[in-house]
Amino acid sequence: MKVLVIGSSVCDVIINVQQMPLIGEDENVISQSLNLGGCAFNVANILKYLNIPFDLLSPVGIGIYGDFVRNEMIKKNIPILLESKEDNGCCYCIVDKSGERTFIAHHGGEYHFYPQDFLKINPKDYQYVYVCGLELEEETGIHIIEFLEENDFHIVFASSSRIHHINKKRLERILSLHPILHFSQNEILSYNHIHTIEEAAIDLYKKTQNIVIVTLGSQGCYYYDGKHHYVDPYPTKIVDTIGAGDSHVASVIAMLYQNQSIDKAIDKGNQIAAKVVSQKGANLI
Repeated sequence: MKVLVIGSSVCDVIINVQQMPLIGEDENVISQSLNLGGCAFNVANILKYLNIPFDLLSPVGIGIYGDFVRNEMIKKNIPILLESKEDNGCCYCIVDKSGERTFIAHHGGEYHFYPQDFLKINPKDYQYVYVCGLELEEETGIHIIEFLEENDFHIVFASSSRIHHINKKRLERILSLHPILHFSQNEILSYNHIHTIEEAAIDLYKKTQNIVIVTLGSQGCYYYDGKHHYVDPYPTKIVDTIGAGDSHVASVIAMLYQNQSIDKAIDKGNQIAAKVVSQKGANLI
């Protein structure tokens, strides 16, 4: 059995600046680089780092960004299961001196999934499946949900900061599949509009009857499984936070795949996320 990772692989254009400019202001770029990223790729890359068998179901399109993604995946020896005839987009990752990032994404074919794409794989090969909310907000995201509904998986759903852009009925269908939910603190509070993460987690747990995980940055991680739990952080010096959440959820999946406890899984997530934010970009390998 393997882990199936569904989602995008993206060319990240990482732009380092002193601070994010306000409207009408100018800001000089300190440095700029191209990295292979995207939520799904980042998850797959950590699974590879942790020696967990996986398949990355991620469309690779055409154009300069599609060529970049394709070449980088070949270098990293990650099989390309889906070829798209659409142009790939990119993600402009603006990182300020504190290490915090702001994303400006241009979505292309890397976010689009079609029914025939799922014929490339055998669902019986997988125990855990990772899904990100970014793909579900696209018009073609309905096909991902239909695939999940047709099969029996342990689903891990990372909402993304754009959870409000997902059609409400689609979101209800995902939650009805009883996924493990993975949020940042800002994501869960903005979704629920509830004052505390504990209250928000209880509300979501009632809908999924499964674990709700909330990363807290330098404060570690919280999760709710019918009871409230906190897992200590691994202190580190932040260089940039790109891929922090992706590396955390990937580590949790890796440990659960190995039948470890949720406490050990989240502790591993905290450890790996700390390592990722201490360097530029999300790639550990």
